[in-house]
Amino acid sequence: MKKRIITLLVSIMLLLSSCSGDVLDPIVTMPQEELPTSEITKAPSSISLAGYKVIRSEDASGSIVSAAVEFKKTLESVAGGLTIGDDWYNKNAGELPAEALEILIGDTNRPESIELKETLLANDFAIKYFPESRRLAIIGGDDESTVKAISHFLEFCLQGGEIASDLSYLSAGQYAVTSCLLNGEPIEAYTLVIPDSADADENYAAELITNSILGKTGKKLSTVKLSKAPNGKKILIGRAADVTAADSEYVFGVKNGNVILCGEGGLVVRAARDLIEGLFPKGQTEVALTLGEAKTIKFERASYPTLADFGAKPIALADQKNASIAVYDISAADPVLKYEFVPQTSKGFSLTGYGHRVDEARLRYSEKWGTYIILFNSSSGYCGVASYPAAECLWEAELGGTSPHSSEYLPNGMVAIASSGGSAEEKGFIRVYSAENKKDQRYAEKLLRGAHAVLWDETREILWAMGYSDIVAYEIGNDSAAPTMTKIASYGCNDMKGGHDFSAICGDDDRVWVGGSFVGIFDKTTGKIDKNYAGSAQISTSSVKCICSFPDGTAALTVATKVYADHDTDRFKLFSFEGSKATAKTYTFDGRAFYKARTFLAEYN
Repeated sequence: MKKRIITLLVSIMLLLSSCSGDVLDPIVTMPQEELPTSEITKAPSSISLAGYKVIRSEDASGSIVSAAVEFKKTLESVAGGLTIGDDWYNKNAGELPAEALEILIGDTNRPESIELKETLLANDFAIKYFPESRRLAIIGGDDESTVKAISHFLEFCLQGGEIASDLSYLSAGQYAVTSCLLNGEPIEAYTLVIPDSADADENYAAELITNSILGKTGKKLSTVKLSKAPNGKKILIGRAADVTAADSEYVFGVKNGNVILCGEGGLVVRAARDLIEGLFPKGQTEVALTLGEAKTIKFERASYPTLADFGAKPIALADQKNASIAVYDISAADPVLKYEFVPQTSKGFSLTGYGHRVDEARLRYSEKWGTYIILFNSSSGYCGVASYPAAECLWEAELGGTSPHSSEYLPNGMVAIASSGGSAEEKGFIRVYSAENKKDQRYAEKLLRGAHAVLWDETREILWAMGYSDIVAYEIGNDSAAPTMTKIASYGCNDMKGGHDFSAICGDDDRVWVGGSFVGIFDKTTGKIDKNYAGSAQISTSSVKCICSFPDGTAALTVATKVYADHDTDRFKLFSFEGSKATAKTYTFDGRAFYKARTFLAEYN
């Protein structure tokens, strides 16, 4: 029996992982500490579970449905005659029977489940037999805790197909914050309110707050639409607050007794992060946040030391023919070569896997290293970070056989990479590396078919990625010692075949260029791609490798023309916009064959 139970425990945990799909995972989670389990003394009377029915909620998640099935299979080996079903019943036929041979798994509509659930926080679980109704309830504060409750029951409570008639067990989870007050009220007294037609940013702001509070305190706030908002304390999100914020501003504070968080597009997410940061100062177990009257806050982008080395309008060519990064200033009539970078072993690079297939280069500024940096990658199987101007190796990774195409530096010091998987597109992935030192290879990974691009969103503080036909957003953990990624949104682009780029439109927090089999503009707030933007008739084409913009509003387009290799070119077009049309100027670079021509600016947007 013990061997069978252990097999079940492993199966259930795997099912919990595999069935999660694209469901938003908690962004802030606390490790569940194993609590000492007291020896369960068999009562004078025991209850046989033979003939019982395993019941789970009609609306149970895939992980709970699967866990209930596995539970029934194992229990049946020692207690025969079991059946399984959901908690639906015909309410028109009367009340539930007072007694029923039922094992209730998770959050069902039975009064026994409801009674126990009211006492539980997220990481808690309870197991209890109710003699009056003859029902056995096994339930956790969330799905993961319910699975732990099942495991505990099988290992410690089941005795040869029987249970003790006085079985009652509570496991209390561990939480970083034991008391949380907002304007003098317990945080659980608040309800999150979103507009009836909430957009992606308003929905995510609510999810972010919910999961942060849940992970820190174990308490889950309800989210309702404005038309269903109850009386009492509320946190009004986005347009539900009925307050208008100007461009690049958001509103945060108290109005008419409610907390309001609003701003256009991604700035409502920025306001939500301000609330979370105020609620949970690092290291405090008891918190009390008092907010004043709502005020307008100007969103301040990161600023960096002055750097004029690359001219007024710099663009970096990922030159595969010469295995180099060539930076040109195109502000004058003719391009001027301002800098050329080739990584050298004398500067600390091992260059294992570097080859010649340089795909992309980015300029960023690192607070961690106190210098400008150049991120570069080669689809031969290599990613590196060099200091500028010293050109010394700060970090590198060998990724043979994965075909890395893009890399990005995160403000917390980590490095994100998009690898396409090469000929095995289904093995494409996004990784986030700790990158605490030159050889640090710790990372978190999420599969993404044909991954080709990554871009940090400074406003929302999330990572975006472009795959073959999907755009995905990830929440990134701040602990570089243990990097984490959580998929928070995924948008299918069925008419995009072979997505290659996801690039900022300068000065626009909510829209980005996307390129591949066509060129479009993706709106992060609506989750939709616009293919009929101003200039689309002149710009959009196939075989796009890169589309990027400059602060003056112009956009550079790189398209493969089979120079040196099928995916390379020796030219790009720079588009200027007037009304609904775009006018192109072509720049040609003899002796070079590049994959992407990328704007070489340190700003994320």
